[in-house]
Amino acid sequence: MKNIIFLALFCWLGMTWAVAQNAEDEKAVKATISKMQDLWNKHDINAYNGLHTEDATLVNPEGVFCANKTEIVKMHLAANEAYFKFTSLVIDIQKMRFVSPEVALVNVKYNITMTGEATMADGTKANKGDKHSVAILHVLVKKNGTWQISATQVTIIQAPAK
Repeated sequence: MKNIIFLALFCWLGMTWAVAQNAEDEKAVKATISKMQDLWNKHDINAYNGLHTEDATLVNPEGVFCANKTEIVKMHLAANEAYFKFTSLVIDIQKMRFVSPEVALVNVKYNITMTGEATMADGTKANKGDKHSVAILHVLVKKNGTWQISATQVTIIQAPAK
């Protein structure tokens, strides 16, 4: 009987620890996403890119594949000079799930408002006040206790064809 009670207590403590750890990690991942939004809105692209792992990958809405952090930084700096600097961003977390204690999949919606006029990557003109949304899947990994972006896939959200 003592063994059964000990085993039940051990299992209960293990589950309690796992739930507490998951809540702590969820809070940390949310903080990373919030930091992304803040850095974007400050147009601190170097700090924004600092949230990526060295081997991070990114596929942008045009299908351009960046194979590492160096390529992501180059693309983000060029985009900031052209149009990112004329935007403000609100990130809405749609869903988050942990596939392991060190890997989180985070579906987000970037709600972007143009703060000035710019020519977008596809050549279209964007006017001040225009609003755009993109759906993004971020894969975050926990390295040395810090959650970092390891992979990103961006999809433009378009209204259904009429």
